Amino acid sequence: LNKEDVLDDTYRKARKLDSKDFAVKLDIDGLGLPKLIGDHLLEEMRPRRAIRCEMYKLNVYGSGSFFKSHVDTPRSETLRLRPF
Repeated sequence: LNKEDVLDDTYRKARKLDSKDFAVKLDIDGLGLPKLIGDHLLEEMRPRRAIRCEMYKLNVYGSGSFFKSHVDTPRSETLRLRPF
């Protein structure tokens, strides 16, 4: 898979921090995020599949920033993305 970041200000005008560059570490499992996603967003998916959440970057939006809907390029063979 292509590991190159492509920055395009026509769909996202924001700054980003990779996870190695910030100190906030959220306990995503402890917050119940995977269960919440499974129970509410993927309730129609059968059979249920395990959900693994991973923080890999933080997008920072300021005045005049925006984000247009798009589908990201998968970063691994196990990552499946689809728009909500």
